[in-house]
Amino acid sequence: MAEEEVQEPARQDEEEGPGYEESFARVEELVKELESGELSLKASIQKYEEAVKSMNRCYQLLDEAQKKIELLVKDSEGIVTGRQDFKTE
Repeated sequence: MAEEEVQEPARQDEEEGPGYEESFARVEELVKELESGELSLKASIQKYEEAVKSMNRCYQLLDEAQKKIELLVKDSEGIVTGRQDFKTE
């Protein structure tokens, strides 16, 4: 008897769409295109709209990551512990 392949159900917390790195790289590409000065006004507006959508995706993914981290560092009373401010250099 042949073994049946069991497929795991898709995880509920995984959203479809580009990941953070892909979205951010796209924003960088769009900025370079916009800064080139070679686009028409219409094309520039379209590229700008796409960049805003990609940045919103980045913000969404960062927000989701922050919420997951906070869940991992809460104590038994639901108080966030071990939270540190990240220093930027």
